[in-house]
Amino acid sequence: MPHTPTIDTASIESALRDPETKVVAMLCSCVLKKLETWYGTPLTYEQLTAALLRAGTDRVVTPTWTRARSLGQVSDLLDRDLGNGARIITDDHAVKGWLRKEHPELEEHFSFYDSLQTCFGSYYREHRPGWKLLNITCDDVNGLEAADTGIVDWFLNSRGCYELLEKTVGCPAGFEGIPPEEIAPFGDDRRYHEILRGHKKGRHEDFETVVFRKDGRVIRILGM
Repeated sequence: MPHTPTIDTASIESALRDPETKVVAMLCSCVLKKLETWYGTPLTYEQLTAALLRAGTDRVVTPTWTRARSLGQVSDLLDRDLGNGARIITDDHAVKGWLRKEHPELEEHFSFYDSLQTCFGSYYREHRPGWKLLNITCDDVNGLEAADTGIVDWFLNSRGCYELLEKTVGCPAGFEGIPPEEIAPFGDDRRYHEILRGHKKGRHEDFETVVFRKDGRVIRILGM
């Protein structure tokens, strides 16, 4: 079962009210669907961005750069590991921990790469030290990763985002949309594009094995 984190909106509210504290939020559009259900009205990504800025967030960024960074890491791993037997590829913190604990004998087959949250946190810790980092996404495993690693200061899932909005600015529908920012410039890494495109399985689904040929060899990749 996925980890359900404890949502701490009180400390986030306190930071947003403090003019000396700089807060950046990485906002995933996946939270919109539930927010629309709870508010009973259509919402846009830009309206949610505007609401978070009004609530006191200093910067709202998309996960686009982190996705490019993460996929670039996967491509580097495939360059290194293809042809060395079956590979287990994942960025999921819970899956990595389970595999290392339950199947250490398979370690030579692990090709682990950084999650979007880790890419976000690592970039800001290096380039904007002192900023407080908030990750807003519907993927609860990020809460476990944040608690275990401290790579970001706070995690909010859809419910946590709703609670924060209700305690600060209310429904985003009344806001004029503001486009979010990108974390940093990035390029489009096309290596293994056809394999990796859309290849993000839910952790409760069956594992998917991709089979393809490279330099005359048959390669099998187990994706999670």
